[in-house]
Amino acid sequence: MLFRVFLPKGGVGRFIGGVVVAFVVSGPVRAQETGVTGTMPEDLIPALRPLIANGLRQAPEMIARDIDVSISEAQRLYAGYAPMLPSVSGNAQFGEFQTAIANNPQATSRTQGSFYEVDFAQPVFRWGALRNQLQVQRIAVLMSEKQFAAGYLGFVNAVRRQYEGLIVAKMSLRNARLNLRMRQKAMDLANVQLNAGTIARTSAVSVQLDLDSTQLGVDRDSQSYDFSRHALARELGLRDIPDDSIPAEIPLPKYSAATSSSLVTELLQTGARNTIEVQQGKLQLEQSRLQYQIARVGLYPGFSARATIQQWNQSNVQNGAVTQTALTSEQYSLRADWYIFDGFATRGRTHEALLRRREAERKLDQTSDQVMNEAQDSQRGVDLAWRQLQITERQFEMSTYSNLQQQAEFKLGNVSQDDADRSKYSYGATQVGDASTRNGFLSAWCDFLSVDAADPAMNQLPASYARAKP
Repeated sequence: MLFRVFLPKGGVGRFIGGVVVAFVVSGPVRAQETGVTGTMPEDLIPALRPLIANGLRQAPEMIARDIDVSISEAQRLYAGYAPMLPSVSGNAQFGEFQTAIANNPQATSRTQGSFYEVDFAQPVFRWGALRNQLQVQRIAVLMSEKQFAAGYLGFVNAVRRQYEGLIVAKMSLRNARLNLRMRQKAMDLANVQLNAGTIARTSAVSVQLDLDSTQLGVDRDSQSYDFSRHALARELGLRDIPDDSIPAEIPLPKYSAATSSSLVTELLQTGARNTIEVQQGKLQLEQSRLQYQIARVGLYPGFSARATIQQWNQSNVQNGAVTQTALTSEQYSLRADWYIFDGFATRGRTHEALLRRREAERKLDQTSDQVMNEAQDSQRGVDLAWRQLQITERQFEMSTYSNLQQQAEFKLGNVSQDDADRSKYSYGATQVGDASTRNGFLSAWCDFLSVDAADPAMNQLPASYARAKP
């Protein structure tokens, strides 16, 4: 299949075209037409985009899913095309052949030679069963591609969340280290005061415990941050994600309620037919319909053409003498095979196929309703997340203004260094909270676009992955 496999040469699959060609082939998705472009995490955080692109090619999860697609293509060859194509078989032998009459050693014939047989068979008419079986296998390939696309979308959203989580963790660790420096200054001052005899030893021990506890927290946060970086790198198929490549903050997201509303409206108008889940349901329904067509002709006669060319050795006994002769024959025939009664096996397969078709119809209706309900619920979730972000942003603005005032007062000598540091630490904590809220909104937004089949990340896949019918 053209432009499908993303694995490099020398691996299990083959790399054809690349991301750029795949984008040209597939064309823009609906997101390009509804104002979604520019709102995604990879648009706001450029360092995230190459990580996603690399994950499509090298992530172990995506490689495994790509292998599944390749397996379905291999199955289409032997289960779909092979039964429709002619088969040719043959055998050959060379040796010495001896024939003798019992109790008459003088009546013996010995010869050497080569003999062969070539057999050709071609199905001629199977009441459409072979054609339908090929269609079943083609649908199986499309379903594996849909599963790849669904897995890729889930993978991309997971990478987005984890990368944004790394940014929040980096910001939190930075603020924790500021707090540690403040605790160390307090400890240094306590030691001076203890030596001067102005504070009790118990007070100095309390400050020391506070410092040790803060140090432990920083070490834990640092270890967790490093582990998360390395874990994400492994998921993407990379050796490492350097700390200096992770941004210091999450930019302010963009959102338009009119855009989300138009996406949901279009989804409802089309019955969610552009979503992966509904397309998978349609493919399953078509596959069950074909399976029923195949089963119902199980007791019909099948016709095939056959040709055989054979050369063999024949022994003859006449008047007490033995002779051997090499014979050649050619046979051409039209053959009919007919199971007149198979113990109700065909009846059972037909009934099963009919029930599976009805089940597929019911599941398709349920899936369509579920997707449309999820899209509407997800839109409300995005609206709530955006409202929460507006509140958090106002709180962050107040904290920013307060911190700027405190730093200005410190420069004028009106407040102490400790007061300025505490203000900076409080500002940092508010900044971390704001970044977490931004991360939450972006996650809700990406989930909404995934449900609505409008995530621009799907542009990186070939056009065949968006086709619902074989």
